[in-house]
Amino acid sequence: MDHDLAKETYPDLLDRDLTELPVADLLEISKKLIVTDHYLGVNVLFKDKKHYSLLRIESGIDG
Repeated sequence: MDHDLAKETYPDLLDRDLTELPVADLLEISKKLIVTDHYLGVNVLFKDKKHYSLLRIESGIDG
């Protein structure tokens, strides 16, 4: 999670592997950020030993 965002909004998730969280919790975080806090999108970076994958969830609002 973005360090600045985690620090102010989700300090308990700072420097934590979010893959340990249940999918329902990740969806709630995404929903809060996009619907409640009005972020235009959320980037989720997945990493394994040699590869990275990026998932972007967008609000659908054209800014």
